[in-house]
Amino acid sequence: TFRSFALPVADALKHEAGVIATDFSPDGQRVITVAEDNIVRLWDAERGERITELLKNEAQVRLAKFSPDGRKLLTVSLANSTQSWAVLQWDARTGQRLSEPLQHADAITDAQFSEDGQRVATASEDKSLRIWDARTGRLLIGPVEHAALVIPLQFGIPLQFSPDGQRLLTGSLNTLRI
Repeated sequence: TFRSFALPVADALKHEAGVIATDFSPDGQRVITVAEDNIVRLWDAERGERITELLKNEAQVRLAKFSPDGRKLLTVSLANSTQSWAVLQWDARTGQRLSEPLQHADAITDAQFSEDGQRVATASEDKSLRIWDARTGRLLIGPVEHAALVIPLQFGIPLQFSPDGQRLLTGSLNTLRI
């Protein structure tokens, strides 16, 4: 099947530094971008207009993702003040921070909302996985230890909830766990 797309459909989404992570909202109306200068921007995907900025120069940011319902964002960042890695949750409409940091002992390599948006899974170079209550930030499960550091999706190893939210797939070097 051949599909033709009329591109570009919006103005360029510009940063001053290289973009290292992106994610579309589930409805396709917004885009979150992360740049090497630690600026996280939320954009209107149709018009290409910036909605807001998060974490501007406050922390080294590794990734940003939308929740399945598109109402929340999560970011993985290294706080300059404490030099500790954390996952933060944000309101996807206003850019206001919603949670206290979800932390590990070492760098967080990936984070993912469950399909229902009720939990957040985090993986770390401390060789552990943790599952948190997305609303309260309370640790629900973990740390679940791995034999090696838990590798993020950009290296081909997923941190992924099953569609029913009952299982989680994680990977560390040559081993996957469910």
